[in-house]
Amino acid sequence: MTRTVPVGNDDTVLSELLERVAEGDLVQLTKDGRLAAVVLSREAYDELLLALSADARHELADIIQQTRRDVKQAGLDRSVVDEAIAAVRAR
Repeated sequence: MTRTVPVGNDDTVLSELLERVAEGDLVQLTKDGRLAAVVLSREAYDELLLALSADARHELADIIQQTRRDVKQAGLDRSVVDEAIAAVRAR
């Protein structure tokens, strides 16, 4: 779940953190001496999401290829896998 929290002008600590992040810093927040969260710029966040999406697509492509090999090895018709993939993509 994503939550957006507006930062008011009277919140000096958060305003300073936002300035640092806007300058390109990655800010790590700790609680009881342990890393609890990371604050990063919008650009860095977008890059992270893009990288995760690309990794997921590559992983899915690998799974599809392995499934096709498994289907072929089992002596089944590979077009069934292709039809199932097409049906899911059409949703």
